[in-house]
Amino acid sequence: MSLFSQTITDFWRTQFLNGDILYTDEVFTVAINPNLDKDRRVMVRETTDCRVMAVLMHVDGR
Repeated sequence: MSLFSQTITDFWRTQFLNGDILYTDEVFTVAINPNLDKDRRVMVRETTDCRVMAVLMHVDGR
């Protein structure tokens, strides 16, 4: 059973599904999501099973 509501779990899943996975292994995943809010350019989640997921806003240099 998750410690978080389904709403929170779905929010995090959406951040990764709407982005491109750059790297993933057994404990770490990093993704780029150009649709992140400007107040949330980087988000990091650590799960109870010690997995770390990071999602970053893509910046095109303009």
